[in-house]
Amino acid sequence: MVYTEYESLLNTGSVDGIWLIARKGFSPDAKHLANAKIGFKLFTIDQFEERQFGFSRYVRQLIEIFREQDLNSYYIQQRVSNDEGLIERVHKWIEDGEGGKPLAILGGYGMGKTSFCKYLIYELGTAYLNDVTKRVPIYVRLSEIAKEQELEGLLGKMLAARYRLSAYHFHDIMKLNRRGKFVFIFDGFDEMKHALSWDLFKFNFGEINRAVVENSRVVVAGRPNAFLSDQEHSWALRGTRISGEQTIRLPGSPEYIELTIQPFSKIEAQQFLRRYLTQHLTKSGENIDGISKEWVESRVREFESITHQDDFKRPVHLKIFADIATNRDVGLKDFSVYELYEIATKLTIDREMQKTERLPIDGEKRSKFLQDVAWWLWEKDGGRSLSFNPREVPTTILRRIISAEHESSDDGLLREMFSGAFIERKFGDNFYFAHRSFLEFFIAKKFENAEKSGLTLGTIDATINIEIVDFLRSGEHFSRFVEFALDQMRRYTGELKLMLLNVMHDFMTSTGYDKGQLMNQQHIDLLFKSLPLYDVTNEASVLATLRTLVESDLPMRASEGGMHERGINALYFIVDAIIFNLNKIEFREVTFDTIRELMSQVSFAHLRKVKRAGGELRSAVRRANFSEFLIINCCRATAHNGPDGTPQLLVDFGRILNEIYETRRPKIVVANRTFPLDVGRFAIELPFMEFSMTPADWSLLIEGLR
Repeated sequence: MVYTEYESLLNTGSVDGIWLIARKGFSPDAKHLANAKIGFKLFTIDQFEERQFGFSRYVRQLIEIFREQDLNSYYIQQRVSNDEGLIERVHKWIEDGEGGKPLAILGGYGMGKTSFCKYLIYELGTAYLNDVTKRVPIYVRLSEIAKEQELEGLLGKMLAARYRLSAYHFHDIMKLNRRGKFVFIFDGFDEMKHALSWDLFKFNFGEINRAVVENSRVVVAGRPNAFLSDQEHSWALRGTRISGEQTIRLPGSPEYIELTIQPFSKIEAQQFLRRYLTQHLTKSGENIDGISKEWVESRVREFESITHQDDFKRPVHLKIFADIATNRDVGLKDFSVYELYEIATKLTIDREMQKTERLPIDGEKRSKFLQDVAWWLWEKDGGRSLSFNPREVPTTILRRIISAEHESSDDGLLREMFSGAFIERKFGDNFYFAHRSFLEFFIAKKFENAEKSGLTLGTIDATINIEIVDFLRSGEHFSRFVEFALDQMRRYTGELKLMLLNVMHDFMTSTGYDKGQLMNQQHIDLLFKSLPLYDVTNEASVLATLRTLVESDLPMRASEGGMHERGINALYFIVDAIIFNLNKIEFREVTFDTIRELMSQVSFAHLRKVKRAGGELRSAVRRANFSEFLIINCCRATAHNGPDGTPQLLVDFGRILNEIYETRRPKIVVANRTFPLDVGRFAIELPFMEFSMTPADWSLLIEGLR
């Protein structure tokens, strides 16, 4: 036996003890023997890992996040379908493995993704504290990533620096991960995306995927609209790259199981209200007797009478509604989402102002102050961060409310301005907005007064997202905002988000907006005319719009009374659409027509003259004849023959779009690409015979484009 082999070393003091570590447990006799021998200890491997790393201490700290803001008192189980609970589905995945695939929990803003992650941590952590053979939850807030971040640094920051895990070493954690020790929970990939370019986002997501190994369990959670296209979504969560109609598997990239959180049902919303209002009474020191229970039920009945209950099926909206319901003086009615946040803000500020220790600063100034702080924070961190230190807030914002005298005499005056239910303090002087939607609401209020605030269209475009638009739509000043943006457009040059352009277009269509002066600028007229090209859900509309541009706008030339600039602008949008639909058979004919139009502008007489003089075609053409320049510099003749027995024309549409973007792009384009595009990635072979040329011109072009 092991003990007998080493007992002499123990007796002579050569070793301090004898530890026996086994993969499984020990028999009662073995345990009895160990207890009878001094210095002899038995461990299962899980018990030994607990002794070495101290996971229990870490887990006890971690599960406390479920109790933050009393979440544990009113949390309602969430669903992924009508009859399947989210937590049951996740537990099944943890137990079964399901082919080793990681898990993506998806939901729009305020759907309770982070609340579920905290609940999952509590469930897993409690199970581990009761049985060390269970998996340890490791929670990572991705909103804290603002740059390229390797997995080593990310885990080191969370486990070693923040939670001070004993004997932390990255390689040990990865070894344990392969043995099935952990459930990694990466929360908020959408918040990480806000701060990063697509290339950096791909790098960081690739680092997360390093945790996906044999026996691992990896969860990511976030808003699906963090992905701007099916291509981005497929790359990140499906491990594939979309190229036209082809789906290409990316080596080493995992495919995630995607679960979408469902909105609360009517019954679940009522349960939430009951729990939330009951915990409010308890926290306020009231007894939960018959009278208080009847008050809770009266509030639930008021909620049931509301017409637009769908607005409150998001947990975040329902919580705000419940906060309003705690005020016995407020009657509940059909609030819009905008009104909901407006009332919540006002009630919070009014409640703070009633406290005798508060400074005599009126509610309007307090609201404006919070709006300015939200705008500063959003601009500073690209909408990614919810937290800030009061000392970081620019003095220009502070001095609109507090004099320089007060500011220098008492730092507490600064912190006073951040009191409120949606502003919390955490980790010393770090304050944070309780939910991103409050930030987005304040940004929407800023946009309502965009002209007064001196905002530019470029700033609006860089800041706006669909949630901010939803707030604007449900407010009173949506028209004022869009009209300002349209007016700014007449003097704007650059890229604009498709979402913002669609908001403008829908507004003009639905309101009868006088767009005459705006559309007199041909590049704006053409931009809105081209918007259907970017509707990936309506291929028929894309094709019809593409056909119209090729037939009506691309041929416009000054010699024909048209505008040469309009033809080139149209070509930009046409090529952009062709690239998106490069390998689709339905788009082949319109692709041919585009190249035919460019080919019709080639001066073969000029090319023959260059050839006779011994010149090289590519160096001889100039951008003055832009169509000719694109054909000669962005196309080549293939070395092999096609099915017709002749060389093919290889058209590099990526190179064409790069050239237009760099030298002749429209004043305003859709912000949907990162330039320059990869040369050769968007090339397609077309038969020379499809283009009307004499045999001599055909031979000249083939020879010149070799």
